[in-house]
Amino acid sequence: MVLGNDIIASAYAQLEAGGISRPVGLSCKLFELQTAGGPAVQDNATRITNPTTQITAATRQPLIADVGTILRLMLGYDDGLTGITDMQCQVFGRADDDDPWRRLKNNDEQTTITIVTDTTEDAEDGTLKYTDANLNAHAIDLDGCKEVVVGNIVALAGGGSGVVSNSVLYGWVI
Repeated sequence: MVLGNDIIASAYAQLEAGGISRPVGLSCKLFELQTAGGPAVQDNATRITNPTTQITAATRQPLIADVGTILRLMLGYDDGLTGITDMQCQVFGRADDDDPWRRLKNNDEQTTITIVTDTTEDAEDGTLKYTDANLNAHAIDLDGCKEVVVGNIVALAGGGSGVVSNSVLYGWVI
């Protein structure tokens, strides 16, 4: 039997040849996926099926993700808001304009994502409170998509001395 060349199974040789990936930490600025008041706007009740026609509010900003594989979400909401109805959203992605939109899932395999507020525990800056970005519920696998848009099926609502018109949905890619 004739054998081919030896394959070197050395991690160092594979690393030098580019055959092994190295973990890289990405630092990413927060992006406003939904600008002021956006989380308080409902795009479609129950389920979004066509992002092109159903996610149309001017407060929606598509994100172009050149690097990274996970989109994290965090809500900024008025620190005087009480009796809150948490927003629920769905995330869609595509590789480019020629691609169809795909509904993306979080790490819990859910397509509907509830951004849970906790007025006693959420971080605050004196104007807004910021939800914790749950490692499973608020981490969305981009699944090879470069363009991402987020639509709401349940709008943020509440009362008290706060308003929902200054709420912002932030996202960042890691």
